[in-house]
Amino acid sequence: MFRLVRSLVCFLLAAGAARAQVTTPQAPITTSQVNVFITGDRCEKVQKVSLVIDDDDLRDSWIPMDPLRDKNNNKMACHWTTNLGVNGSVSTALSHFSMRVDFAERRHGARTNCYQASPNDEALSAEVQAPCCLDEHFQDLLVNTKPPMPVSYLRRVPKNPKKPLLGVACTETGTFSLGTGEIGHTQFSGEHIDLQLGESNPKRKAPGLILNGVIAGDDTLVLTQNGVAYRMSVQRAKGQMGSPPTLSSNAISVDIKILSDLKFERAEFRVIK
Repeated sequence: MFRLVRSLVCFLLAAGAARAQVTTPQAPITTSQVNVFITGDRCEKVQKVSLVIDDDDLRDSWIPMDPLRDKNNNKMACHWTTNLGVNGSVSTALSHFSMRVDFAERRHGARTNCYQASPNDEALSAEVQAPCCLDEHFQDLLVNTKPPMPVSYLRRVPKNPKKPLLGVACTETGTFSLGTGEIGHTQFSGEHIDLQLGESNPKRKAPGLILNGVIAGDDTLVLTQNGVAYRMSVQRAKGQMGSPPTLSSNAISVDIKILSDLKFERAEFRVIK
């Protein structure tokens, strides 16, 4: 009997200690301060970091970050920071982030996957940790349509399988109101980029012209109406248009009619970096 009671007491004490060691999750905060910790072997070679918040990918919307400094005003390696000001704030419960980075080496840069932030109650900041980066060289891609027309693009980025806790899948978007603009720091091995011709608002669930596999090297590619229709028919045959694979001639006719209604003549894609 004594042994039983002693065993029971030991069990209760151990259970109590285990509960004491469990940390209470921090409550979400809303803040204008965002700190980014870039991890990986190349983090100390990062020379410039820009922040993308909640899928707003137009280059003019990228937010430049500064090196984070310690109490002695020394730069902290791999740590970056920005303050969004009185008119900007993010929620650690609702917002997500990705980074565009440039390395010291010329023509070397990358993008990260998308991540949520952890709240830092003491600093009143959103803390983002992001591994960096894909080895593939990035490309800045210039898009130009003739005649000018609204063009939207979607960057479909999968969740990083190596960072499952705060990593999230995301679809970053932008619109060129006159059909000319730059999609920056693209890395086709880590994202799928769709182009939606004639759309002034990106449609996340609608298919578009997938640029992966279309843009190669530093060449300039020009697609006429027939070229766009052909590539979309190939996508449809591969089941990449949100429906089962098909070679339907009706679907091809619909694509051509849409392009004709837009008076679309051609689209030029040029790698500019």
